[in-house]
Formats: sequence, structure tokens, C-alpha cells
Amino acid sequence: MYVPDDHALGNPGVFGFIKKAAQTVGRVLTGQQTIKLPTIPQPIVNIQAPVQAPQLPPWLLPVGLGVVALFVLVPMLTRGRR
Repeated sequence: MYVPDDHALGNPGVFGFIKKAAQTVGRVLTGQQTIKLPTIPQPIVNIQAPVQAPQLPPWLLPVGLGVVALFVLVPMLTRGRR
């Protein structure tokens, strides 16, 4: 089937690609068209303010140490009484 236009079927084929490439090269050489090359991707630097941990209440550390001490000392004291 003869199609008068390369783009009528939606796919210009190999010869259509070569024709388009040759036309583009001709326009670039004559100064009618410029080529824009892709730029090198720049790394994205994540700049964030330092995250501060929430302030703990001042009584939390002594209470936590006391609870740990109870879990350690109570079993030691009950073993000695048996």
C-alpha cells in the first residue's frame, strides 16, 4: 500500500528517521537551528536545620535509674533469703 506521507501511519520508519536527521543536521550547519544538549544533573543537597531531641523532664533520669536498680536488686535480695 502506497502512503504519500511518511507520518500518515504514525511511524515514519527507518527512512523517515534518516530524512529527519539529515534535515536537522542541515539546519544546524546552516545556523537555522541550535542544538540544546542535556545538562549534567546536579546533586541535590538536602539542607535542613538540625533536629533537636525533645527535652526530657529532669525527674525522668533518676526515676529510670531507680526502676532499673529495683529490677536488679530485688531478685538478688530474695535469692539470699531462701
